[in-house]
Amino acid sequence: MTNKKQNYFFQNALSWSRIKSGNKQKSNGSLSHLPAIQIGSCFDALSTNPNFIYKGMLFNESENLWEALDTEVLELCVSMYISLCNYPLWKALLKQKHSFQEEGLGTYEVNGMTIKTKCKLDVYVEGVAIIDLKTTKEVTEEKFLESMIKSQYDRQGVWYLEHYPNVNTFVCIGVSKTAPYNVFTYKFHRNSEVYLSVKNKIDKKVAKLQNLEMYEV
Repeated sequence: MTNKKQNYFFQNALSWSRIKSGNKQKSNGSLSHLPAIQIGSCFDALSTNPNFIYKGMLFNESENLWEALDTEVLELCVSMYISLCNYPLWKALLKQKHSFQEEGLGTYEVNGMTIKTKCKLDVYVEGVAIIDLKTTKEVTEEKFLESMIKSQYDRQGVWYLEHYPNVNTFVCIGVSKTAPYNVFTYKFHRNSEVYLSVKNKIDKKVAKLQNLEMYEV
């Protein structure tokens, strides 16, 4: 894959969410009213794009509209964000050259076709790491790691790294939604045992997807 700056939501390209859902039909309409999803969206906005929060409203980028933001959700996310800002690894990474909401476009060889692919990163630390932020109900690192694997965040990390060949490290940072809002970290490197195992799983899953010709170059 190769990287190229693009507008994520307007690119007709294969995304991680499409791979994760497989051949199931995507549900219609916004789901951001659901508490867990709104907490995740609000926390991401505070951490990487504060312009998406304004006067009690949260901008839903995929739906291109503003939605009411629950006050309790905002207060919770502010507490979580403060905890993240005090986390040594987060502070160290942000001292390096970085960008928020980085968008990448690439290509992927599958079933004799070359298809267009895309990804959208929370934080891109230039030449160093890709950072993905997650909120979690878990309160211990052990449980967070279990939930991370179950939710396929490791596969998401490999998908991201495939778009950025100049970066060798994926870092997933999770912040607990329960006080004292502990922060957890999971990371792996390109060509590590984890990376190679997960990439093999992604290759097999992509090969089974239907209608891939719609993304063909």
